[in-house]
Amino acid sequence: MNHQEVLSSVGLGKIKISIAPPKPPHQWGNVYYWWRRWKTHKSLPASADIFDKLKNGDFDISPYWKQIEWEYFYLAEDIIKLKNNTAFTPDTIKEKERELITLYNKRIFKLTDDAVLDERARMQDLEDSIRRKFKGTKEQVHKYIEHNAEGTLEECINNYPNWLYKNA
Repeated sequence: MNHQEVLSSVGLGKIKISIAPPKPPHQWGNVYYWWRRWKTHKSLPASADIFDKLKNGDFDISPYWKQIEWEYFYLAEDIIKLKNNTAFTPDTIKEKERELITLYNKRIFKLTDDAVLDERARMQDLEDSIRRKFKGTKEQVHKYIEHNAEGTLEECINNYPNWLYKNA
């Protein structure tokens, strides 16, 4: 059975997973953030130049979304290992499989919360950085990003002064 077939067998067939890197060893764990397997991105301070922040990846898509995909891969791997273990009876395997799914669902739920919060913070940081660099009101920057920004992040940032001049 491959990973996708395993997920289908436990009712998660609509989820498309990509191959994940190996699980990191559980050495830096924080009891307050037990669901995170990877270290978080270190953003530059708010006073840093917008283009330095762009190079640092401060405005990129949150890495938590990719980590959520990887959790489904790890879940499928753990279920495959469990089903290949001949030491358990079929009833024990089903019980342990349910426990695994519950644990992974808790981790995925917490990572989803982190991803949403991180995305919101990154968008707010982008808006604040644009305002700090090129001026304009919060409403103008928000309107530009929501309705007029196109292309890459760098193009979006570079096109804002022209848009602001035309719409001021």
